[in-house]
Amino acid sequence: MLFIKEFGIISSMKTKEDVSLLLAEKDALIEALKKQNQALQEIVNHLQLQIQQLQKKIFGKSSERFVDDPQPYLPGLEPQAASVE
Repeated sequence: MLFIKEFGIISSMKTKEDVSLLLAEKDALIEALKKQNQALQEIVNHLQLQIQQLQKKIFGKSSERFVDDPQPYLPGLEPQAASVE
């Protein structure tokens, strides 16, 4: 109650209806923030799953690992292209 008095909220309230309106606004804001928090948590969970999948592709066991190597052959051992004469 002291916190509310410090900011002058009580002095500006004239009736119980004002207080009820303020409480209803507070409850609506809390619900909106809970929904936003839940949506953000779902995004975080999805991104964490993507990170785990990518880490497994890159750093997993060699039989599971996938690395897109632009030069898969050792220098000098790449297959020779057929020459057209």
